[in-house]
Amino acid sequence: MNQLSIELFQLKTITLEMAELVKAQVVGIMQATVNFDLSLIDEIELNERQVDNLDIRIERKCEQILALFSPVARDLRFVFAINKIVDDLEGISDNAHAIGKYLLETSEAFDKKALELLEFKRMHDQVLNMLDALMLALEEESSERARFVLTQEDVLDQLNIKANGVIARLATAATKEEEVTDLLNLLTIIRKIEKIGDYLANIAERIIYFIDARIVKHGLAG
Repeated sequence: MNQLSIELFQLKTITLEMAELVKAQVVGIMQATVNFDLSLIDEIELNERQVDNLDIRIERKCEQILALFSPVARDLRFVFAINKIVDDLEGISDNAHAIGKYLLETSEAFDKKALELLEFKRMHDQVLNMLDALMLALEEESSERARFVLTQEDVLDQLNIKANGVIARLATAATKEEEVTDLLNLLTIIRKIEKIGDYLANIAERIIYFIDARIVKHGLAG
C-alpha cells in the first residue's frame, strides 16, 4: 500500500468516525422526542462539538492530500466527495441540535396518539436505516447501497407531507394555547427530520459520484 492509499484509508476512517457521532445524535434526538427525555440533549450538544472538531480535521486532511499527492481519477473524486460528505454530516448534526432546542421550548411530552398518527416510529426507523446503509456504502465503497438510500428518501417526504394535515386536525381540537404551540414544535421537528433525509440523499449521491463517476442529482444521472 503506497502513502496515498494510506492517507485515503485514514480519511475514510475519520469520516466514518464522524458519521458514528452523527448517528448517535440522531438516535438520541429521536429518543428524546418520543420519551421527552431532555437529559439526552446535553449529550447531543457534546457530540456536536466533537463533530465540529472532526469536520475541521477532515477538511485539513483533504487539503493536505490534494497538495501533497495530487490524486487523479477515482482518488481525486473520493477526496472531493468526502469534502462534501462532511458538510452534509455537519448539516445533520445541526438539525439534531435544532430539534433539541424545540424540545426545550415544548411544555410537556408529546401525546403518544399524535406520534402514532404521524407515524413517527416509521420516520425514526427510516432515517436510521438510511444512515446505516450509507455508512456501509462508504465503508464498502458500494454504489448499490447508496442507490438504495435514494429510493428510500420518498418515504420521509410523504410522511412530512402527511404531517401537515395531522397537525392541523390536532391543533383544531386543542383547548389550550400551549397545546397548539407544542404541536407546531412537533411539526417543525418533523420538518427537521425530513431535512436530515435530504442530507442523507446528498451523501448517497456523492458516494455514487466517486465510485461510478456518475453525477446523480434529483433522480437524474449524468
